[in-house]
Amino acid sequence: MRLVSFHTEDGPAAAVQLGEDLVPVSTLDAPSTTVRGLLAALDAEGMRELQRRAEHEQASARIPLADVTLHAPIADPQKIICLGLNYLTADSASLTFHCVMVPPAHRLPGECVVARAFRGTEP
Repeated sequence: MRLVSFHTEDGPAAAVQLGEDLVPVSTLDAPSTTVRGLLAALDAEGMRELQRRAEHEQASARIPLADVTLHAPIADPQKIICLGLNYLTADSASLTFHCVMVPPAHRLPGECVVARAFRGTEP
């Protein structure tokens, strides 16, 4: 099963992707309407049950994937994990790593924070 977040007028919402269609979890009597909330609330059996409900949902509840704008799966991450410099190899010894943490208030909904590596001292 693939969980996705997509744009709605009320902000990002979770859906189960079935092929080229999405089934919004709001139509499935799910315990949360966000991917993060679903991951926190459901165990493996709960996820399987959510998938079964999505597969049996009426076609009228499905939204074509081509008609939506996808967001990052978890729009409000609690952690941002960066690559540690202790993983350098001889070939990457001259790489410099920068990781910029952008507070959620300064990001667009669903925007990801990316760390990048480059050679030298300035990007």
